[in-house]
Amino acid sequence: MLPSWYKRAEVGMRDPTMAARSVLLLLLPLLIPASLRGQRTDIQTFFDLLAVDPEQEAIVEQAILDGWNDSHAAMLVELYRFAQRRDRTRLFLLLERATGQPFGQDMDRWWDWIWATNPGIHPDYSMFKARLYSAIDPSFRDYFDDGLPANIRLDEVRWGGVVRDGIPPLDLPAFTDARGARYLDDDNIVFGIAINGEERAYPKRIMAWHEMFKDT
Repeated sequence: MLPSWYKRAEVGMRDPTMAARSVLLLLLPLLIPASLRGQRTDIQTFFDLLAVDPEQEAIVEQAILDGWNDSHAAMLVELYRFAQRRDRTRLFLLLERATGQPFGQDMDRWWDWIWATNPGIHPDYSMFKARLYSAIDPSFRDYFDDGLPANIRLDEVRWGGVVRDGIPPLDLPAFTDARGARYLDDDNIVFGIAINGEERAYPKRIMAWHEMFKDT
């Protein structure tokens, strides 16, 4: 008989988005550092919310409630993005039970509450994020090194929907004069720069697509 997680993943393959999430969840146990395998860590309990058989879900949820601290809320909200629909409902019901906040599945309200109350972060939060995000792109692990100085809150770092370098920068673009820019409408926004008597205009529409450009 196939294990239950395989059946759930197989169902997800019918939809590309669900398939990606299923692959992510299947990879998570393989991403635990060798030094941690076999150990029961706090962050493993949170990953178990999406990985255990349905019969074990209540046990895992109770374990999280028994050791609850509001600094754990960010991890449940992070897991939401990679969970299947059924598990998403469970995650937010658990959040509401643990925190007493009635925000349902409104992720923005949960983040606003976390940032407003500033409950701190789980001691292993950077490890949690490294493991979660490296399942999308292994290079993401480099962004969550405890030894690196940081000037922003770790819970403000959120996935933008692509792998690293998934949006190529615009390198040394070719230029044309205004008459040649027939791909622009009259009301399109451009950013103008003048340096040493040389003027250039960068269309917002093009820059928004690449998010970064390099020019000399």
